[in-house]
Amino acid sequence: MRTVDLDEMLILVKSLPGRWSTLALVAVLTGVRWGEIASLEWSDVDFETGKINVRKATPAGTKGAQDPKSLTSHRSIDLLWPIRQALLDMPQRGRLIFPGARGGPLNHGWFNRRIWLPAARTLQNTQAQGRPLRFHDLRHGFASLLLAWGEPILYVSQQLGHSSAAFTLSTYTHLIQQGRRLDKDEILQRLFEATNSGGAQAKGDRAPRVPQNAVAQESRTAETQVKPGAGDRI
Repeated sequence: MRTVDLDEMLILVKSLPGRWSTLALVAVLTGVRWGEIASLEWSDVDFETGKINVRKATPAGTKGAQDPKSLTSHRSIDLLWPIRQALLDMPQRGRLIFPGARGGPLNHGWFNRRIWLPAARTLQNTQAQGRPLRFHDLRHGFASLLLAWGEPILYVSQQLGHSSAAFTLSTYTHLIQQGRRLDKDEILQRLFEATNSGGAQAKGDRAPRVPQNAVAQESRTAETQVKPGAGDRI
């Protein structure tokens, strides 16, 4: 398992341009899978109750939204304040929060090649067990933050949408044994500042947009999405 640490989170969020910085922040502070964030709609965010409702998923290699992979994957995640503010700063253009070039679900293969991998290469240490940092590793990073904040294992399991607390415990035993503790307020503030310094707000581009030279390529690669790896089953 590749668990992204705090320094890597900060560097990654800063290095991503425009709306992609906000997308990474949402992933880091919710633990959503790729298919879940690709299907996330504005109607899924309840700013009044402070929840993000995971109702659909568009896994890599598929074209349309479908039910989440399990009953427990259909869940409500706490809307932490940096996500709330970052989303409020984004214009609502269409149904999806992070749409592709033509308004449909974001293409995983295109995103991975054109956005994710260039940003991952900015990290000083992107290698773990012979492979680079994956988007799915942000999910493990979220789990590590919750545990470092002292959250109960049952709560961590519910936020991640695991089948049971026992599964969460067995998956992240090594993190629990480390006993690391972090200040939640400080971490949230640093992540929010990193999003602002590297994302749309800092560059005067508050609108979620795709680079012009990438729009055509995303459309051409819509049929050639990368299939999820084994880690996407966690």
